[in-house]
Amino acid sequence: MLANGIPISDVLAVRTDILYCMDNNFGELDADELFILFTYFQQYDFEIDASLATFISRYVHAFDWHSFQNRMAELINIPGDVEKTLTRLHRLNILSYLGEGGELFEKAMMTRSERSLDPYTVGKHTLVAIGHLDEIRQTESSSPFGGAGGFGAPTTPSPTSELEELNTAFRSLSDPSPLYMALFLHDIDKPDPSHPMTGAEKAERIAPEFGFNSQQTDDICFLIREHLAMIDLARYHHWDESTIAEFCKKVNSLERLTALYLLTYCDSKANGSQNFSHVVKHNLKSLYEVARTRFVGQEETQWGAFAPVEEFQQFLHHMPVSYRISVSPEEIAMHIKMTTQAEAASTETEATPSTGIVQFIDRPGFTELHLCSPSRIGKLHTVSGLFFANGIDVRDARVYTKQDTNIELEIYRLVHQPLHHKGEPMPLDEELKRDLDFDIRSLLAEEVTLDEVFEKHYVNLNDTWQVDDVAVEAARSYSEIVVVGEEKMGFLHYFSGILAKLGLNVEMCKCSGLGGQAIDRFYVQPVADPKAVHADIMAALEAENF
Repeated sequence: MLANGIPISDVLAVRTDILYCMDNNFGELDADELFILFTYFQQYDFEIDASLATFISRYVHAFDWHSFQNRMAELINIPGDVEKTLTRLHRLNILSYLGEGGELFEKAMMTRSERSLDPYTVGKHTLVAIGHLDEIRQTESSSPFGGAGGFGAPTTPSPTSELEELNTAFRSLSDPSPLYMALFLHDIDKPDPSHPMTGAEKAERIAPEFGFNSQQTDDICFLIREHLAMIDLARYHHWDESTIAEFCKKVNSLERLTALYLLTYCDSKANGSQNFSHVVKHNLKSLYEVARTRFVGQEETQWGAFAPVEEFQQFLHHMPVSYRISVSPEEIAMHIKMTTQAEAASTETEATPSTGIVQFIDRPGFTELHLCSPSRIGKLHTVSGLFFANGIDVRDARVYTKQDTNIELEIYRLVHQPLHHKGEPMPLDEELKRDLDFDIRSLLAEEVTLDEVFEKHYVNLNDTWQVDDVAVEAARSYSEIVVVGEEKMGFLHYFSGILAKLGLNVEMCKCSGLGGQAIDRFYVQPVADPKAVHADIMAALEAENF
């Protein structure tokens, strides 16, 4: 670490978990620098230096907060502790300078609940609800492959499994930021009895000022307008076919249903256990399951153009629960075709290595590469090596194994960082996609070696990666290997190669980093002796350095 801490901008740095202004150079601060400050404050367990906080609070009126206000959508979409950020924005009096939305929330912080026994003001209740949503988003599944058994599983619920199931639902959302903003604004017009309707009308003005587009604004307004619909059904109404049909018609999509369920859960839980009994909670979950089944069924009827419904159902039967819930219907249809081709190819070429089926999907800010091929140890090492050779960073890797044929579906989230490119990493361009498609097929078919690929791209084979710490934790259905090391292109390729040499098949990995340090989590098959595996990894790392 630098003596003066790790810089996070031209003005700000972090040292021993404290975010501070370098050399107390407060005069260089502006709203954009403070936005950077809060992105780090939200993502990590950092505190803001007392002198910096005092300066912001004292001179909050002197900043131009317009650019900060327009980036609120971006801020709340960053993983981390959104409740902590909003609470600090309130305490530093910044919210009151963020337009109508901030002003109304500050008013809510002073408004007592209409229920005399409630312990919170309206605004504090909202912050508690957002904290519950943060907890759901940050929950780690006890099994990274199957969640907690899936919705509708006949098991006795526990607080852990409840959060895991909610996290599975949260991860199915394509964009969680409207949910966060709807939760932030859902009670801004209390104590008006018609606050869901009047609050939605105000949100239609506020959301664009916070940087949300028209579709996101529509979703925010819907969630605020209907934020009492599910809890009213869960508490007071007998469900029949017409009630469920009317509710589903109002919701109109699986995405909105899931967002409304999560908002209702967090809002209700923040009201306290006296207002959210186990029975009501059970009814709410049951309502979500019933409605979700209707939407999934509607989606299945659209798949006739891709595959017969029976084939679709048979395919899902052999896939993990996490796949069935996390992958979109369009992608499932694509995967059915890919696995059919891969299974046919592996049958025809049993005596020779089988190639893979590759598809690309462009997302905002990154590209997804979908690879379908037979399972084999070391494949992640090989494929990530190809990415490394092409200046591609792997932000996330997921592997789903089709249980009856051992065919793997791999989904990589990729960004391109070409040499000498100093800007933000980019999605892959079409030429690079074509090259990757050809090279992946060639590597898996063993028509070319990774060393030959490295030679073609002038990769420095003497490059090294620093590993600071390794931990091995065993669970019933998998083992987790956490490695802390140097945040540097190719680290995933390097360490997955160590695991491949030890016969450990990586079934999923998660990659993250801060200030030059990488923290990667690898999920492999269960191991009998974690200490022995740890010793083997350390010995292999030591051998690599000689």
